[in-house]
Amino acid sequence: MPELPEVEVARRNLERWWVGRSVQEVAVVDEKVVVDTARAPVADPYAALARLEGATLRAVTRRAKLLRLELDTPEGPLVLLSHFKMTGKFVHGDEAPRGARACFRVARGPVVWFADVRRFGWLMLDTPAAIDGFIEAQGYGPEPWPDPIAPDVLRHALQSSSAIKPRLLDQSRIAGLGNIAASEILFRARIHPHTAPSTLDDDGWRRLSAAIHAHLAFVLEVEEGDEIQYLSEADAVNPFLVYGREGAPCPECDTPIERERTGGRPTFWCSRCQIEGGL
Repeated sequence: MPELPEVEVARRNLERWWVGRSVQEVAVVDEKVVVDTARAPVADPYAALARLEGATLRAVTRRAKLLRLELDTPEGPLVLLSHFKMTGKFVHGDEAPRGARACFRVARGPVVWFADVRRFGWLMLDTPAAIDGFIEAQGYGPEPWPDPIAPDVLRHALQSSSAIKPRLLDQSRIAGLGNIAASEILFRARIHPHTAPSTLDDDGWRRLSAAIHAHLAFVLEVEEGDEIQYLSEADAVNPFLVYGREGAPCPECDTPIERERTGGRPTFWCSRCQIEGGL
């Protein structure tokens, strides 16, 4: 499932493939891919995306797991917002990829596809003010990339007497982290997933701040490339330290990695490196 690093890789790719180039042609493969600011399918998705023909992509930015494409169009500035949800991605190539949902033919550049096998992802096209209002309404917390989140900011955002792992997944507290990141970050920080943030000392918050940045930097490095691969894909290689590695030896101490399911999501940790109740 795409998290902040996968969306950031897509942002960098779109910068290389598309920024400064105009859109020659747009095609809609799946009419449900285009939604309005209420996230409802638009009445005429073909006409909606056709507004981008002749437009030039000026910039691509990211907020949490959203991609914001700023375009200068014949009718004025518009923003194409994208959310990958579970399996969405941008790829390029002349042939339609598996799960193709929309296509953008770029002048002097590649054919860019929005592909999404599970079909939960979406594209939203509107004015900059409308899109920014939609993003603001999501109530996202601070961004953990590219600058690290300071330990004091983390303490304020996550403070609770309940388990820390669900707090890391709350987008209103930290933007862009997902279930994979939560397991990986807590392992790097040597914090048990059940730990209450209220029990962390100053060193614990420093470790957590460093672990968040280290995890994101690592994933961005290993996933850099023209196409993001998700663990659910048949040919994917698991690059993570503990996520998806139940029973495998811990990379630090060889203790078998443990797994439990909480809130419908798997959690992975090392019982020796991440002692419940503290180090």
